[in-house]
Amino acid sequence: MKKIFQIIAILSLLIFVACCDSPPQPQKKLEQVKLEDLAPAENKLKTVKVLSFANFQILIFEIPADNISKLDEVSKILYLQSIQFNNFNAFSSNSFSTGLGRTGMGDKVLSLLANAGGKRTGTISLLLNNGQEDDVLINRTLGRSELFYTAADSTAQSAILGPGFLALRIKTAKDPVFKGVCNVLMTPVHAPPIAGWTAGDNTPRPANFIFQSCGMSMKMTPGDFIFLRPQKYIDNQLSLGSLFFSRPSKRPVVMSYLIICTGINDQPNLYRKGDTVLIKPNFISPRRRENATQTDPAIIIELAKLLKDYGAKPFVGDSPAWGSTEVCAKILNLTEPLKKLGVPIKQLNQGEICRIGKRGMPIKISSIALDTDVIINLPKFKSHQ
Repeated sequence: MKKIFQIIAILSLLIFVACCDSPPQPQKKLEQVKLEDLAPAENKLKTVKVLSFANFQILIFEIPADNISKLDEVSKILYLQSIQFNNFNAFSSNSFSTGLGRTGMGDKVLSLLANAGGKRTGTISLLLNNGQEDDVLINRTLGRSELFYTAADSTAQSAILGPGFLALRIKTAKDPVFKGVCNVLMTPVHAPPIAGWTAGDNTPRPANFIFQSCGMSMKMTPGDFIFLRPQKYIDNQLSLGSLFFSRPSKRPVVMSYLIICTGINDQPNLYRKGDTVLIKPNFISPRRRENATQTDPAIIIELAKLLKDYGAKPFVGDSPAWGSTEVCAKILNLTEPLKKLGVPIKQLNQGEICRIGKRGMPIKISSIALDTDVIINLPKFKSHQ
């Protein structure tokens, strides 16, 4: 065997695609993630330092407005001193209330929310890279409107907002001291829609309005959570707090958000810049994407882009049971996108006899796979029934 290869299962990328079924919100593609210059000095390869993945799950609850006082029972068991506020007085004046929970406290919080008549109305999953930010959709603004809020100097101010959405912006950063710890920044923002805008347009990109006075930061480990809720119900929809939390109707409700850190990966990658990387999808037969029998093409494309950003040399290869790798890729509309990226498609059918085990049992393994530095397996979870 010419090289010992490593098989790395990047199952977390499947979450990225699953997020497409979440409520509409702007998603940053992995292709936008840029690493620092990792050019090797004197032609010596250096180990690539990782993107630190932080996974979050946001549980959305609506609570009858008449029961808002029952949310105080949740706040009583949470920690406030572990959170750093940009300006606590402004945070509170805008009707925001929060607390940090640790591993093991989740069941108690869910029980208290149920006692308050809370109904879970949605779940959003986020996969953030080190230093990356993303927006969680909270509410929409359909036209030009004036929104009032309390600024850092405790004065009442207003912002003229156009069509767009009110969101909670979450940004993560690897802790410089402790492993398995993520520094998290959360800030309310208003972002205009950017559909139809491209970098080549002559018009400026729509600007975000960031409510810095209501920002907060904290350190989180897997299992930690932030509970974000209103202090009171406001039915006018003219203030930041009301638009963020209150939903007027015949039976008015307030929204609350449980933001759970479900995982942190700050371990180093097992490959180096310049390595050849085999992207091994599950190409079973030439079936279209909607048949869901093969690895989804979106995962393959995004992984190829990410590897190119790392400076690796990826290619896609498999040995389907029916048809060829090229035919399977073509039916999934992968051929042209991969060609534009400079990512070849190869058939893994050039067997080389290898001996394994104590008895040296001979088996055939594709020489293409043996000659590559790294193999990334992208399985397709499905039933054969």
